[in-house]
Amino acid sequence: MLIKLPLSFLRNLTLLFLLSADYAYAAHPLVTEDSGVQSTGMQQIEFSSDHNSEPNRHSQSASATYTYGANDQLDLFIALPMRWSATAGMGDASLGTKYLFSEKDGNSWALKTELFFPSGSTQKQLSKESHDLALTLVHSHKNEAWTMHSNLSLTQRNFNQEQSSIEQRATLWRASFATLYAVTPKIQVLLDMGVYQADLKSETYGDQHLVAGCIFAVTDNLDLDLGIKYLRHKNSIERQAGIGMAWRF
Repeated sequence: MLIKLPLSFLRNLTLLFLLSADYAYAAHPLVTEDSGVQSTGMQQIEFSSDHNSEPNRHSQSASATYTYGANDQLDLFIALPMRWSATAGMGDASLGTKYLFSEKDGNSWALKTELFFPSGSTQKQLSKESHDLALTLVHSHKNEAWTMHSNLSLTQRNFNQEQSSIEQRATLWRASFATLYAVTPKIQVLLDMGVYQADLKSETYGDQHLVAGCIFAVTDNLDLDLGIKYLRHKNSIERQAGIGMAWRF
């Protein structure tokens, strides 16, 4: 069965390309994806901007995501990461779907499928130089003021360069967990943590992340957020602080 996309979807898709490098997994400042989807015909635009601090290096990154609710269980989306600072440019774009296949007694399950394209500049180090397919199993549980999300993700990579396939793993896994607490009906505080398999075949130590932040519901259809992220690499720690917006219409 073909899904007919209205002109509004195509118009906003074009707008997002005009607006817009690391992969963005979920709604800012979270890294862990939630199982929620837009209802039929509903749309959402998310935009975030972060300041990244590493030893002897600082940069400004951003990400824009447009989501369209194809039906009450299926979302279609496009995501565009970019870097504002020196050697600025767009990163690797992605197209994907999120399918909500189970919802009962406060528990919901979804499957997120995302295809990454090497659209970024390799000279500016904004591309991973591979076509990647990521599959993420998502579980969410809500109990009064508490909401919890957990993810298990596998990414299959198809490298453009033979040397990359020799040095890097073709299949990577990622696992993460997030918990949110509603302090008030409009304010949620959150904590997100996760681990990643090492990208290089020669390494067994994978990256780890820890995120703390809050989300403020300005209206039923507009959220503002801020967060601080720590990403632990093998020999260093990257710090990231940023703000984001999610608008539903």
